[in-house]
Amino acid sequence: MSSDIKDSEKKVIFKKASILVTSFSAAILAMIILASVFAVNNFGSSSAAPTASAQHNLEFFVFYQDNAIFDQNPISPHMDFLMSYTDYIEVQNRLAVNFSEETTVFYTYSVIKRLIIRPLGSDRIVFEEIFVLSDTYGQVETSRMIMGSLGNGENGTASIVASNGSYILDPKLHIETYRTFVIDQTRQMADENVVVQGFSGFTADLLIDFTYTIHAPDLGIREQLIAGYRMPLTTEVYSLLTTGISSFESVSDEIGWNVSLPVAIIFVFIFSGLVFGLLHFIKEMKCENGYISSEVSRILRKYERDIVSYPCPVDISNYKLMQVQNFDDLLKLSISQNKHIMSYKNDEFIEFIVVVDDFACTYRLDNGT
Repeated sequence: MSSDIKDSEKKVIFKKASILVTSFSAAILAMIILASVFAVNNFGSSSAAPTASAQHNLEFFVFYQDNAIFDQNPISPHMDFLMSYTDYIEVQNRLAVNFSEETTVFYTYSVIKRLIIRPLGSDRIVFEEIFVLSDTYGQVETSRMIMGSLGNGENGTASIVASNGSYILDPKLHIETYRTFVIDQTRQMADENVVVQGFSGFTADLLIDFTYTIHAPDLGIREQLIAGYRMPLTTEVYSLLTTGISSFESVSDEIGWNVSLPVAIIFVFIFSGLVFGLLHFIKEMKCENGYISSEVSRILRKYERDIVSYPCPVDISNYKLMQVQNFDDLLKLSISQNKHIMSYKNDEFIEFIVVVDDFACTYRLDNGT
């Protein structure tokens, strides 16, 4: 029995060693070919660091109701506008992104409309109502971009366009909410015998924010743009003010090298051969479910007591969805609101959820990314 166990152990060790040697040899051969092609193409020349640039184009069109004074629609954007005549406002947006090299682009896109009410003369918010108009994410190759999702262009140009790039704002709908708030607050003060010396009322604004996150991991580029409009509601004469940043110029942290052919072959041969052989060996040692990203492992290990795992997807169809940028923000929310973090995991992704009132705040990670 002892001999059989030793033989079995030897077979396992031999199998692992064979996998390591085979993967190491294959990686070396592949990297020699790759290094040779790379070095020949770049011998004696320098390669600039990858770059990306973006321009967010926002437009709005104000439409008046039928009237005897103004006979054209939309009204010229160079004018101020009259709230009493306004029927609706159409906002259009488009983001054009240009990469210096072909790559895989991961993106998120969200549109949020907010009604905020403040005391006159103060920046403090006393009431806020949030509407999620759009919330999506995805990935695409710059060489395969198509109109409607990511637009195509020359020299790696990509244009991210919302599936519905046009949004309609009805300011009078939100003015009605503001009026209801003021009436109820005035009644509440009277009912509670509250007297505030110098209190002069409230003001309201309507905001629409467009948020894009662009991530090209192969180029070491990650950027975010947040832009939109702010519109005052408690005035007859108004205009739409631009908020946020409308463009970026990004240079990768990866610095181009000027290397000779022998140096490129030797460096890539040794370093890449060892790295790829070791990675392949580790991959074979993993469980059948495959590789789970270090970020997922870190979260599950560190916050095991704060997370409640569910075997089936959590139904959040009846909630307004809000995506957070990282798990730490979700953790802070769960602590501040005394809510537990729900999670569901399958072979493709893991999703963490915190439900607060009518909102479901989510943070999602794909396995192996």
